[in-house]
Amino acid sequence: MNDYIYPRFSLSLLLITCYFLLVGCSMTSPEIQENSLNSTQTNYHSTNATGTSTISLVTMTPTPTALSIIQETATPEITAGKTPHSPLAATTTTPPTATLFPSPTHTPEPSPTIVVVACENDRVLPGKVSPTEIDMRGSRIVVEGSHLYLAAQQYIGVFDISVPESPEFSGFWEFTELSNISDIEARDGIVYVSSDSTLQTLNASPECQFETISRADMPLQIYQLELEDDRLYVGGVSENDGKRKVFIYSIGELSRQELGAVELGEESATWSVFEETLYALSGNLLTFTEVSNPMTPHTQTVISGLDPEALLFSPGEFLNNTLYLLLQGHGGYRLTIVRELKEEIPTVIQDPIAYFFGTRSVFQVADNYIFIGSNSCDVSCASVMTIANVFDGQKLSQLGLQPHYPIYRYQEIREDIIYAFSNDSLLVIDVSNMAKPEIIAQALFIP
Repeated sequence: MNDYIYPRFSLSLLLITCYFLLVGCSMTSPEIQENSLNSTQTNYHSTNATGTSTISLVTMTPTPTALSIIQETATPEITAGKTPHSPLAATTTTPPTATLFPSPTHTPEPSPTIVVVACENDRVLPGKVSPTEIDMRGSRIVVEGSHLYLAAQQYIGVFDISVPESPEFSGFWEFTELSNISDIEARDGIVYVSSDSTLQTLNASPECQFETISRADMPLQIYQLELEDDRLYVGGVSENDGKRKVFIYSIGELSRQELGAVELGEESATWSVFEETLYALSGNLLTFTEVSNPMTPHTQTVISGLDPEALLFSPGEFLNNTLYLLLQGHGGYRLTIVRELKEEIPTVIQDPIAYFFGTRSVFQVADNYIFIGSNSCDVSCASVMTIANVFDGQKLSQLGLQPHYPIYRYQEIREDIIYAFSNDSLLVIDVSNMAKPEIIAQALFIP
């Protein structure tokens, strides 16, 4: 009996012990699980912080110095076409070295719009001729679209300059009813020509080349024409009182009464119109005439302070609101530029170097250049062209044009192309390299 009870008791005791062991395990598991979660969360935050730090390093914005280097060494095309996929690549990749090429000297411009005026067909056209000689003294030039018109004596020559480096001579037309042509202008298919007291408008259409559109006799001995906006300014010496005057006409209404007139005085005068102001130098007086209303012009007069006797022998030109003079003085002629003419104290720039000329000198002002030409025959006849900067008068270049002599007219066609006219030829001069200008072509117009 006892032997039987003891084994059963031992078995019960063993079962009770296992029961308590199981209860104890179930009680400790939640704590262990909670501690494991806390530990996992701590490890997560730590890993996340470390990861953020690492990402921050990877995505660090390149320093301005690095960006500056990229901009300096890479061309705009390379910068636009090689945009890095990540900032890190921008900081670690060496940008390719750009190959630099010199800028072209001229950007091609769009072809000008050609305006054609209808022909009348019943009018007599001037004859096309081949003169054996022409005196270029007093010649005038105007460029309209792709054509250049050369007026000399009673002739008008036409050049096709659609390719400025290689002009083509079309011929001369003779105007037997005119004496020497004093000036020429052109716009919108119409050529304006003055001779003595006659103002004539001509059709520039090739189908009726230089057909007369209108002809008018003016109360002036005309010596200058100028187109500005929708007006034609006609300057000359009055046949009535001998004074210098400028008559103002509306383009398209030349047959009607003038819009107004500006009197410049009795002495020889240089004038030009810019932004509805007529600038003039007569004697040593500078005048500025507001012509926005030509019927009631308002004039301001200023004493220039220049030597009036020297001005008599000093060629001068206005360009816009600036006066350019080749002022005669002791030791030769000095290039003088007077800017800000309306200011109380104008700005005066004078070249300290004097120029010496023979009796056949040339002085012209263009958009970018000042041309000073010397024609002399001391030992042998020679023509020398000096080019100065129109803004400050600084000498840019000088070129001897032998054997072409004399040269009376220069024309700026482009910033890198200049035309020079002798008595028989048009010379094309390349000035893209001012240190070494050169004649690159010649168009013969007198055989």
